[in-house]
Amino acid sequence: MTTTADDGHGLVSPASGAGGGRSVEVAGSLAGVEPSEWDALSGDNALATHGWLRTIDTEAREFGKLEPRYVTVRDSGRLVGAAAFYRCEPGSRHFLPDHLMFGRARSWLGLAGASFLPAMTLGPVRCLGRPLLVDESLEPSRRAQVRGELLDAVEAAARAEKLALHVPNLLADEQETQRLLRARGYHRTQQFPVCFIDIEWSSFDGYLDHLASFSGNMPRNVRKEMRRCRKAGIVLRQIDDPAAHDARLYELADRHYRKLNASALPYSPRFFAGLQENLGRDLVLYGAFRGGGLIGFSLMLRRRRVGYLPLLGIDPETEADSLYFSLCYYHPVADAVARGLKRLFVGRTNYHAKVRRGFRTMPVSSYYRAASRSRHQAMRPWFAFHAAWMSRRVAPLLDLARLRRYSAEPSRPSALTPPDERRR
Repeated sequence: MTTTADDGHGLVSPASGAGGGRSVEVAGSLAGVEPSEWDALSGDNALATHGWLRTIDTEAREFGKLEPRYVTVRDSGRLVGAAAFYRCEPGSRHFLPDHLMFGRARSWLGLAGASFLPAMTLGPVRCLGRPLLVDESLEPSRRAQVRGELLDAVEAAARAEKLALHVPNLLADEQETQRLLRARGYHRTQQFPVCFIDIEWSSFDGYLDHLASFSGNMPRNVRKEMRRCRKAGIVLRQIDDPAAHDARLYELADRHYRKLNASALPYSPRFFAGLQENLGRDLVLYGAFRGGGLIGFSLMLRRRRVGYLPLLGIDPETEADSLYFSLCYYHPVADAVARGLKRLFVGRTNYHAKVRRGFRTMPVSSYYRAASRSRHQAMRPWFAFHAAWMSRRVAPLLDLARLRRYSAEPSRPSALTPPDERRR
């Protein structure tokens, strides 16, 4: 088994190779890992699958400033643990720690040279939840050991390049990974919560009845908004051949992203084709058509019984609240019910609108390990302040939906993640 040594500031790093038929390897590509064996570890997280990682790998190499790495743990040749991590350079559009850590002060602090990049980040790009993938069939003690071996390898890579290590986007139900990070002395703070809905109905009417149980007017409002789309001549349907709409999908996504984030979409024009090629049936595209033309879309990635909507695009000349709500909430919920999904994630912010439509909020945490012991200690007061500041901002959002807080339950499916913290 892998042995470890203390690196001098309470954080563990690998000291030697594995023995007894066990191995830990770090590589710059996924070429040596079969998709089926990686996906066997990813559970219900579509954004931790081999297909999503291959898509992001291609995008990262095209855009630069994001260098993918992969660590695997094997027992007698069988893959029992895996993780994706990345070296992120300043200017990377996929990982923005300064946005979280500095808030509105990031612009002038950036001019002063203050930044959390370059750094290593652990976890699939734009993914909530499971940064360390472990074979759940292992005994609990071996699962904990594999999780530690994965983290050892990532820490060693960060230490070798004298970089800090970020572990963002950890959901409340990732308790074992969070316990491991706390035990190793990582600093913790909160991010904005993610919105989700647990699907407990056999029909869309059941969803409307659910809304009526805590907001009597909402079923009527939902039907009214859906009628407005139909009266405007808008037809919502699944896009079965994304390649036929590739250019238009990219145009809509880029225009929508620029409008909300004042920057270009962090993907290439080949992004949708790559998703279709790598994810196949796990990719679902909902299109809004009027007069035969595509005026909007939302993208759902699904795996097993969990779905997630990470991206959308709506023509700004035709955008209306009724189209936004129908395309992003009502149509995906109806489709999720029909497909037998049990949980659907719809990203962060726009919380009140989502809660009125039956969604709940789940806490999200971020962890940090500095590149040196002295810097790690020096950052402690800052993270204590930041955690307290974020707690005040996040608490009202977690108290939405009649104070119905999320509580992690073993029977609930594990979760996925949103691309950024702005309204999508």
